[in-house]
Amino acid sequence: LSGETANGSFPSLAVRTMAAIVSNAELGIDYYDQYAMIRYWNTLGNRKTLSPEESVFSCAAKNAIDLAGDTNLDGAIDSSEAGLIIVFSGSGLAANTVSKYRPVSPILVVTASPEVARQTSCVFGQYSLLVDQLDDATVVLAEATEYACSIDLLTDDTAVVLVIGQSAPDADEQPVMKVFRHNGGLAGALLDTPAPPLGEAWHRVGTLTVRAAKISMHHILHPAKESVIRGCKIFCTMGPKCWSEETLGHLLDAGLNVA
Repeated sequence: LSGETANGSFPSLAVRTMAAIVSNAELGIDYYDQYAMIRYWNTLGNRKTLSPEESVFSCAAKNAIDLAGDTNLDGAIDSSEAGLIIVFSGSGLAANTVSKYRPVSPILVVTASPEVARQTSCVFGQYSLLVDQLDDATVVLAEATEYACSIDLLTDDTAVVLVIGQSAPDADEQPVMKVFRHNGGLAGALLDTPAPPLGEAWHRVGTLTVRAAKISMHHILHPAKESVIRGCKIFCTMGPKCWSEETLGHLLDAGLNVA
């Protein structure tokens, strides 16, 4: 948003409406097809291979999509049904590469760099946790899960995809991936649908993009259900209409990410 917030008569309403549009639009995405398209073009139509590091990062996004499901059968997979991706990243490289593949899950970037923490406000799906150091993976992971619960990124019985380094916790080098439940155990138990017998086609249950065919003015002007965590970020140009601290606070409450 530019003139709407800098000089418009209703800056906070403009941000709130944009946030509602984005949140509702994200409910209409088929994340399986979107991931396949991004990976196809990233490999130039399968004519080049991914690096070992990017292969891990892309698989983290793919696993998050695989573990998600339309559990309430409302025709859309939203962030509350998709678990969480946690990435230990010192430079932001690992986290940004995971974001490139547009997973349905929010991405909690655990970093010791204030600059990387600030930059998460600009990147799809990212939220930050600034820590003193990444050396002790066990302690930092416990802190990350506790923080994720406190801001409603994580609940019990949801899957966590952890991207971490092999020899050191920082996943920017030698990354590996682990999948677990927040309350303990392997996340595979979350999937109640059995694998199809050999020779039979696999069909996903439901139409994941039915929301895209049910857009109304109410959907545009009102936020999506409260459980949805928006992945897209909103940038606003500041101007005479929003210089005051009170107005800036209203913009943040409405969904402003970057000013």
